[in-house]
Amino acid sequence: MDRKETNMTEPNPWQAPEQPVPAPALPQAGEEQPVTGCSFKDAIIRYWKGYVRFRGRASRSEYWWAMLFTFLVWFAFSLLDQSGSGLGALFSLLSACWGLATILPTIAISWRRLHDADKPGTFMFIVYGLYLIGYIMFFFGLFGAIGGAITGLSNGDASLLSGALGMGSIGLILIVAGLITNIVLMCLPSNPDGARFD
Repeated sequence: MDRKETNMTEPNPWQAPEQPVPAPALPQAGEEQPVTGCSFKDAIIRYWKGYVRFRGRASRSEYWWAMLFTFLVWFAFSLLDQSGSGLGALFSLLSACWGLATILPTIAISWRRLHDADKPGTFMFIVYGLYLIGYIMFFFGLFGAIGGAITGLSNGDASLLSGALGMGSIGLILIVAGLITNIVLMCLPSNPDGARFD
């Protein structure tokens, strides 16, 4: 046998055995990277940690779990408000405080969700603009309808009532359009190009 062949088949007793090369560790998502398949608990933690952070990205699961959490807390306060336990005013106040406390983080996570879909966060102005104009038109239409009904009863002219109902209806349509736009934008798939917002 050739010496070269012997070295290849027999281990050298003076050489340390080869150690297996460890697999590289997967990078952990930081505060600004999206967490695909985010759990309910992690989504809530990230929602509150990113209270007013508009940089970075948020995955669909992170966004929808956080929205479910905020809805469930609001719904619980609303149920307790209607329970007739005598603490209705307290739960009504808590519900209002909850709504105020979640405005900024909801806007921030929506902004980051758009970044994950490689869209600018300013697209949220479309949604909130539709909401704002819709609510203004709806409430002016509602108050106009009440005023129109009162004056219509006294002088028999219902033109103010019909115009106010039309304005309220258009306002309601704008609110629904804002809601649909929000759902469509938040359901957009993740796009790796959104990393430019990190």
